[in-house]
Amino acid sequence: MIDQILTFFSMLMAVGFVIFLAYFTTIIIGKKSNRFVKNSTIKVLEKSSIGLQVSITIIEINSKVYILANQGKQLILLDTLDSVEWHQKRSKVLEEIKPQQQPIPIELLLNKIKSVGIKSTLKKGDEDHTDED
Repeated sequence: MIDQILTFFSMLMAVGFVIFLAYFTTIIIGKKSNRFVKNSTIKVLEKSSIGLQVSITIIEINSKVYILANQGKQLILLDTLDSVEWHQKRSKVLEEIKPQQQPIPIELLLNKIKSVGIKSTLKKGDEDHTDED
């Protein structure tokens, strides 16, 4: 009887030790992988899903910001901006929206940024395809 109790507690300690090692190994790997991502020249600034298979991704490569639409296996370039211009206009829009203290949908953010004066690469008529239900 005592042997069974000791076996049970030793097994319990072994399982706890394995979980402990797995947890800290995951933390160490996460920290090391972040070092590689920080040194990368490509940064994902924002990503938001706007439909079942449609999302908007905003990435920064060197000193340019690209606004991309992902639809299934298609990738469409919506706009290209200078990095400085993007961050200035984004901070201005966030200051305007800040008093509301609500989550900011990426569509609202993009529309606000466009209204501030970004030249769009969209064809005429493309910006009018919003669904208002």
